[in-house]
Amino acid sequence: MARTFGMRVGEWLDEQGELPRQVHPDDLGTVVQAAALAHDIGNPPFGHSGEEAIRDFWHGEVGQMCLTPLPINLQAELKSFEGNAQGFRVLSQLDPNRFQGGMRLTAATLGAFVKYPWTRDAKPRGKYGINHSEWPLFSEVADRLGLTSLGRNQCARHPLVYLVEAADDACYSVIDIEDAVEMQVIDFEEARDLFLALIDPAKHPTLVDLDPHRFLYRARGLMIDQLEEAMLAGFQTQYDAIMRGQTSGDVLSIGDPMDSVARLKRFASERIYQSDRKQLHQVDAHKRIQEILEALIGALYERHLAATQRHGFSAQAVRVLTELKRSLPQESLPLYTQYQLALDHVSGMTDPYLLAFHEQLQQRL
Repeated sequence: MARTFGMRVGEWLDEQGELPRQVHPDDLGTVVQAAALAHDIGNPPFGHSGEEAIRDFWHGEVGQMCLTPLPINLQAELKSFEGNAQGFRVLSQLDPNRFQGGMRLTAATLGAFVKYPWTRDAKPRGKYGINHSEWPLFSEVADRLGLTSLGRNQCARHPLVYLVEAADDACYSVIDIEDAVEMQVIDFEEARDLFLALIDPAKHPTLVDLDPHRFLYRARGLMIDQLEEAMLAGFQTQYDAIMRGQTSGDVLSIGDPMDSVARLKRFASERIYQSDRKQLHQVDAHKRIQEILEALIGALYERHLAATQRHGFSAQAVRVLTELKRSLPQESLPLYTQYQLALDHVSGMTDPYLLAFHEQLQQRL
């Protein structure tokens, strides 16, 4: 879907004479597709629940204590851990070429990936997309792309970000409903009524007398086609503002008079994401992530005190740090960097590996 969104906009720009001669509509499709494929790459285990657990750790007693040696701006960044910023760090720094370019993606792809091109202290409220450690690197990307500076440590979004966001919203808002039926979180009849209320009535005849599986398959296709047209209309409407680097609205909502994505998300929030099964799962994951961080970050802080203040370094802390293996930060690194490397290790885990790591760590305590 992301590739199609990029190509459709590229074709329209070509028709308007706005596409450089050396650029083909397919090129825009490729960039948007690559950025969309990477959009969740910085999310920790258990997704947004994992993000909240990491933030809550830094606000807790152990986390607050471990932050005391750091400057206020770095404390604030860690306390508001962002999967978006972690994603840029992974792409540009970590895998597979560790601190030698990461994935070595093009500037266009990195620009299209970053939804919030500023650091935490540039906009203290809300989301941010770049850690202080990566801002010099992103500045090079922004300069290469000609992104407008909006002040210290912040710049305007890349125009293709709006297409990546639209593709993400369009895809997951529809598929989450379909998945919920398959997982028996909601009844098929609820999903059917919701889709029929949103799909162009002229297209309803193709949905008559279909079994649930075929209905959901067909309704998904019709919804996505409809949202593709909405995306293009919204981008065209906002094009001048987007190219001036001004803050623009969600192109899907602007181009869709039915506001389909908002209605799908509202339904999912009320009927899917609050299910008892999911809530219990997230509460358990939240607790385990916090316990892992209390052990790892606490041990790094203890090692820091031992080196700087002749503080004791317990055998338990030594045992805990051995679990980081090759990810163990060098003692000579700044404490902020050591904490980041520990967060890299935890946020890069899969859900099952985090659960196994938690069990293994508990044996060390």
